[in-house]
Amino acid sequence: MKKLLLISFFIFTCLTNVKSQTDSVNYLIYADTMPTFIYGEEQFHKFIQINLNYPGEALMKAIQGKVYVSFVVDSTGNVLYPTVLKDIGGGCGEEAVRVIGLTSSMWKPGINSGMKSNVQIRMPVKFTCSNCTPSKGEFVRYSDPMGLAERFYKRGTEELDSNRYLTSIFYFTKTLDYVPDYKDSLKKRGIAKLKNYDIVGACKDWHATKLKHDQELNELIKNNCD
Repeated sequence: MKKLLLISFFIFTCLTNVKSQTDSVNYLIYADTMPTFIYGEEQFHKFIQINLNYPGEALMKAIQGKVYVSFVVDSTGNVLYPTVLKDIGGGCGEEAVRVIGLTSSMWKPGINSGMKSNVQIRMPVKFTCSNCTPSKGEFVRYSDPMGLAERFYKRGTEELDSNRYLTSIFYFTKTLDYVPDYKDSLKKRGIAKLKNYDIVGACKDWHATKLKHDQELNELIKNNCD
């Protein structure tokens, strides 16, 4: 009888800790070791802060607060099913889901019973704007391509110098989204890819720069690509 009770308890525990989706995978809502952002909590918040685009409607209506989001970090560190649990309106919910999705592949998977597992996380995304007051005018988003490119290039360089290669690749890619021929960004993204063991991707970036008189770049190509 005691053995039967223990088996029943084990089954109940599994059922309460595993959530299934009809069109997807199973996941845990608790694991022995929960998923963590590769570069730590502080860098996660910085990543969210720099990539968060405050929705125009929210700015016009002076909407501030926290959007609560749930998402699954799968066994390979990718983000699945980001979903708004509690919204504050003004487009903040959609933006919170978008920016959480950008962290895909930047997570250490959760561990349960010694195995990498799909685990659900719930967390807030904070929206704050200084001197934010309601306006009846039309909000026009800052759209200077070079200014935005330089902003992301600077952050990518900081991440590369700190040996955070995945996030540096992300920021250099954002730079190139705004200025596709940003040669220094291509060069440094190639270096970050090399550090992240993507030699093919690194060589592709370096050749795309077409900087024939850059001695450092020529040495990188000679030593890794030719």
